[in-house]
Amino acid sequence: MQVLIRPEGENYLDFQHNSIRYALRRKRTLIADQPGLGKGHPLTQLLPTPTGFRPVGDLREGDHVFGSDGSPNRIIKIHERGVLPVYRVMTSDGASVVVDGDHLWTVYDYVAGDFVTIGTTEIAARLLKGDQFDLPVVGKPVEFLAKTYEIEPRLAGAHLMRPCIEGYPVIDPLAYVDGSPGQRIAFLSAIIRNHGRVRGDMNIRLFIKHHNEPVADLIEAIVQITRSLGGLALVKKLPWHNRVDIYLPDDLWLSLVGYRPNVTRIHRRWKHFVPGIPPRSITQILPCGQEFVRCIEVEAPDRLYLTDQFILTHNTVSGIGFCNNLPEVRSVLIICLASHKIHWARAVEKWDIHGLSVGIAEGDFFPDTECVVINYDILHRHYEAIRAGTWDVLICDEAHYLQNELARRTVNVMGSYGKEIKVTEEFRDADNKYQREKKKRRFKEISAKRELYLTGTPIPNRVKNIWPLVRRCDPDGLGRNYRAFAYRYCGAYETAMGLDDNGATNLDELRKLMRDRFMVRHLKADVLKDLPPKTRQVIPLSSEGLVKKVAAEKSAVKALLAQYEAHLGIHKDMPDADIAELVMNARPQMFDDYAKTVDGSLDPDTPLNKLAIARAELALEKVPMIIEHVQSLMEQGEKVIVFAYHRAVIEALKKRWDNSAACIYGGTPTKHRQAEADRFQDDPDCNPFIGQYTAAGTGYTLTAARFVVCAELTWLPHELCQAEDRAHRFGQTDHVIAQHLVVQGSLDDSLLGKIVGKQEIIDQALDG
Repeated sequence: MQVLIRPEGENYLDFQHNSIRYALRRKRTLIADQPGLGKGHPLTQLLPTPTGFRPVGDLREGDHVFGSDGSPNRIIKIHERGVLPVYRVMTSDGASVVVDGDHLWTVYDYVAGDFVTIGTTEIAARLLKGDQFDLPVVGKPVEFLAKTYEIEPRLAGAHLMRPCIEGYPVIDPLAYVDGSPGQRIAFLSAIIRNHGRVRGDMNIRLFIKHHNEPVADLIEAIVQITRSLGGLALVKKLPWHNRVDIYLPDDLWLSLVGYRPNVTRIHRRWKHFVPGIPPRSITQILPCGQEFVRCIEVEAPDRLYLTDQFILTHNTVSGIGFCNNLPEVRSVLIICLASHKIHWARAVEKWDIHGLSVGIAEGDFFPDTECVVINYDILHRHYEAIRAGTWDVLICDEAHYLQNELARRTVNVMGSYGKEIKVTEEFRDADNKYQREKKKRRFKEISAKRELYLTGTPIPNRVKNIWPLVRRCDPDGLGRNYRAFAYRYCGAYETAMGLDDNGATNLDELRKLMRDRFMVRHLKADVLKDLPPKTRQVIPLSSEGLVKKVAAEKSAVKALLAQYEAHLGIHKDMPDADIAELVMNARPQMFDDYAKTVDGSLDPDTPLNKLAIARAELALEKVPMIIEHVQSLMEQGEKVIVFAYHRAVIEALKKRWDNSAACIYGGTPTKHRQAEADRFQDDPDCNPFIGQYTAAGTGYTLTAARFVVCAELTWLPHELCQAEDRAHRFGQTDHVIAQHLVVQGSLDDSLLGKIVGKQEIIDQALDG
């Protein structure tokens, strides 16, 4: 094994050894180690309830979930089992669920020739020997409560398969998966009647070809509805279309297609059809780490209940270490966030073995040193100085900030690939005053012999966000053609508005190709075997006295979405779940502009201003409850980290603990931020730490605390996880608890599940 050069008295961790060796074999490398290097059911596992899908961690005794017969059953007991190994159980129809090793299943055991009750780990062991286990399916349609829809279910299903009205509002098929049985049947019936065919081999399957959009969401809706009605659906992706084979109970076919098996004359489309459902077997059980596990007991004779698939039952040292092992390194450019420059300069001084001089670029000052540390926001000011020669090594920290090819920070690093980009440039006039000029220009890439891109969240929001890094690191492979990449891995399809590339497809293949060609990624679960677990809790706050604030927030969100996505046909009576879905699918520019509005750097005379005001007012009303919760933890002897979004909230919290709190937010001078983090770590009387997601959510180690209180919810999954992982990282010795304070009935109440769901897609693309 290659011996790596390191400073005397220091050593690299095993995962850093791996990252350095991987990067030394390549000109350009993406090091995407999980932030903070370092499921009864996990608290995040969703279960269907009469009012929709809810995380296990939100359920309480007396709540209802669905039993094996599809009807609601009351939860009579909840058992907190602590942190345990968990496993993903996968079935023959593509469904999966995460459970702990002791979770009991009622399955048909082919060896015993009967139904038996057996544990997860025993099933896993016997699967390796070739044994087979079948799961029972839902006996009757799951009884979700009826919902109010803008487009009636039958009309929605018909229009999705055969669009009949030009300019019709865009329909979200996933909004129909938790309607009443009648609503789900009507939606599925319209799809089958318009596009259904029976297979010629009489194999009791319905064949559905589908070319319409949105492909992924429509197929997912068909699968979920079929399962919730007591059937199975198998999906096969072919080059030019997707095939969905549907199996449903005999007694549903009359209401779906008007088919009667005992009549003489049958419509020719159904002539060879034979009703029936094939076995649903357990195909694989894979370990997936450890999580806090909760077990629920339901008031049902068989004690069975349904899951969401309707199944019963760090990077800085690696970068410098890379430079250490390149003997000829004499010039290094490190690009990072402004608040991280001091941290990087310290790290180079500690770990560098070449004796490089280190300088930090500030404003119009560019240091004459061998190693230059500069932040993304001032790269344009030093355009010529940076391109005066070829750097031996270029390191881009928090490289997920390079997710938009047309953004100034991206073209200032990677160039504009010959394209002319619209920019606003600053210059000094004769009176030495800054002036601005809008024009188009081409940008040259930064020239470097070796390049490292460091990020714990290479996909911050959608799979397409990683394209600039893919194009840069693998220009002759994955990065050769964007449209090919988008169609293959982003579920792209053409719409009247252009290419919709917000999806996620073939993620296992993408992950393997990236790892083979340019990406090295280590997970906390693999690297930090002794790192304590992290538990996420939702702390509901009463909405009493906040009804008007909650209503104003929702109204502002609808007005904003109406501006950004007018073609979605938003209306004022849209259910909360649908609003949350639209927010999560909104254009990334919406989030950027919203953040600028909050910071006061964007023209406030827009719908964004109303949303910023509404959310800030609601958040300010929460402040007394936030203070009470945090103070309670502090009185128990805990150090606490508090994250919030709005500056007004940060300042209100800071005022309460002004004499004792450390604080990093937009108003904290960059040169003082690391000192604030150090004070919280080193001073036992410094409590709490108050941080803003965008200013304090990355780069800082805050392991002195085990409680992370998210007083407000950020809309982007990676910001949420990064904030939580300020405590859950190398050096932490206690179980980390991340608590999210959510006002019941607010937009955040609906959004949290959506954010967690999006993070799961991102994790699949990166980690499997």
